[in-house]
Amino acid sequence: MWQNTEDVTIFGGLGAYERGWDQVSTRLDWSATQFSPPASGNTNWQKEIVSVHICNDISVATQIEQFTARMEPAKDERRRFVRVTLVWRNGPDGWKIIHRHGDALQPKHAP
Repeated sequence: MWQNTEDVTIFGGLGAYERGWDQVSTRLDWSATQFSPPASGNTNWQKEIVSVHICNDISVATQIEQFTARMEPAKDERRRFVRVTLVWRNGPDGWKIIHRHGDALQPKHAP
């Protein structure tokens, strides 16, 4: 799913950013430990694709991801909505993620 190169990046919803596959993969593993399945055991993960743009060997997708989970340390169970931007690069092994930016979807405020 991810390209295992030194130019991959992540702007994670739990703060900071990482660059390079070693740091990104460590961050992804750590992020996964911050969530636990809900009492029902079903996260009901869904995504709504907002846009997709493909140009030669680069593509960009924006989507809204939603899931139910408990988050450490308080283990508060709730439905979470995350706005996500993914950048993909087409290489010898096909399309792989080179960047992910995800953060909590905030309510819309009047201008």
